[in-house]
Amino acid sequence: MATKEVIFLLALFALIFIHVSYGQEDPIDDPPDNDPIEDPAPTAPKPPTRDDFPKDFIFGTTSSAYQFEGAARDHGKGDSIWDVFTANHSDKVKDGSNGDIAEDFYHRYPEDLPIMQYLGFNAFRFSISWPRILPSEIIYNFYTPYLVQMMDDFREYAELCFSLFGDRVKKWITINEPWSYSTLGYAQGIFPPNRCSKGANKGLNRQFTFRPGRFASYADNVECPNGGNSGTEPYNVSHNLLLSHAAAVKVYREKYQKIQNGQIGISLCTQWYKPRNKTYYKDQWAKDRAIAWMYGWYMAPLTFGRYPRTMVKRVGDRLPKFNEEQKAMVKGSADFIGLNYYTASYVAHTACIEDNTYMNDPCAFVSNVSATGEAIGNKTYLDWLYVYPNGINDILRYGQRMYKNPPIYITENGVDRQNQGLDPNDLLRKEYHENHLAFIPKVIEQGVNVKGYFVWSYMDNFEWLDGYTVNFGLIYVDHQNNTLNRACKDSAKWFKNFLGSKQPLDFNTTYVNCDMN
Repeated sequence: MATKEVIFLLALFALIFIHVSYGQEDPIDDPPDNDPIEDPAPTAPKPPTRDDFPKDFIFGTTSSAYQFEGAARDHGKGDSIWDVFTANHSDKVKDGSNGDIAEDFYHRYPEDLPIMQYLGFNAFRFSISWPRILPSEIIYNFYTPYLVQMMDDFREYAELCFSLFGDRVKKWITINEPWSYSTLGYAQGIFPPNRCSKGANKGLNRQFTFRPGRFASYADNVECPNGGNSGTEPYNVSHNLLLSHAAAVKVYREKYQKIQNGQIGISLCTQWYKPRNKTYYKDQWAKDRAIAWMYGWYMAPLTFGRYPRTMVKRVGDRLPKFNEEQKAMVKGSADFIGLNYYTASYVAHTACIEDNTYMNDPCAFVSNVSATGEAIGNKTYLDWLYVYPNGINDILRYGQRMYKNPPIYITENGVDRQNQGLDPNDLLRKEYHENHLAFIPKVIEQGVNVKGYFVWSYMDNFEWLDGYTVNFGLIYVDHQNNTLNRACKDSAKWFKNFLGSKQPLDFNTTYVNCDMN
């Protein structure tokens, strides 16, 4: 990728790269004005063109070490906790698969990277695998420490990466989706290390509780043999992740940033939420709480050095506190924010259940249909992903008003399809990206500081508990015949045309089919 300036986004810790209408129950973060956070009736803009975006706007694709690399034992690589989990609990993955070989990106990257150039992308966000760099430790989830209180270890690992790669890497991401680690691993217990309270996923604890996003249905009736506490551990884990992030940022800024001329940030995932009954004031409050428990949980500390007030009030002593030194370290510890957005949901107020779990603390439940039975968008193959492009407009404007308008990179945005073999006609994916991208120039005109957009994902890959049964890629990978041959889908061709790429695919290969003539 030498013919263009390429910005690499590497996640070290993880996947690496007024309110007006009805008043407000608890002020979340002191909204700065009286404008509605959500457009009353946002209309879909015209189809976008590359010229609608600033010239320096970054367009890239995204990958993840465990999901893409393979080479699980090559060159002395150690085990991550996902290596251990898939080896011992293959029954927990929908098709019994794992990432031992994955897309074999570890060996095939010399021919995969030119495809990105050929399509017109000028950035690639990928993982640095902790157990490949330091193989003596077992690492949690998306390469997070198995033991959560390892701030010093993470800082040392991050500094090693800064020293080895910082002359070439100019955008660092410390942690990808801390919400996912904390809730899926320590509240619902469906991701390793599979910790949750006894009975947290059964009966009334399963119904009418806050379980947004991917894999929520996988938690039905799940028990956690490793034990756990769904009311304390998720908050402790997130607290330690924030401190680890801030420690890495501190050492980067003090020792490397000025010399290497780079930036460092963090990637957060969130949905957008709409009140299930838009005329019911408690559903309006529930919407605010839902955003606080997923996005504000991290954005408030990063911006103000404290947790959202509504969380402090509800969670009480179970929510860790920052001391003054930690507050100073966490506040402002991101040169940019990565935003992973896929979908939106309705949310409704529900009576608070005093069992003290993360799922019950927001006193809200998530639904894909409104009180009048209207779906929030078109459903995809996965039961959690409904297409709602307006949500990317709403969450970006929310961040602008609530969190001082930080520089934002959309670090993941994408849509699934059931894996049915090589079928290049992925019209839904083309329309999904086109309709989401259409909102970006609009919010930039409104002053939102959006700097780039990354597609999840570059190619089909191991999708955690869904294995290879679904795909998000622009590039098809042939797992059915075990060849791992690549082929461009129609969505890849759309991006080539959208980005105006004239780059030839100037290498010979036996396993890449991206001829668009």
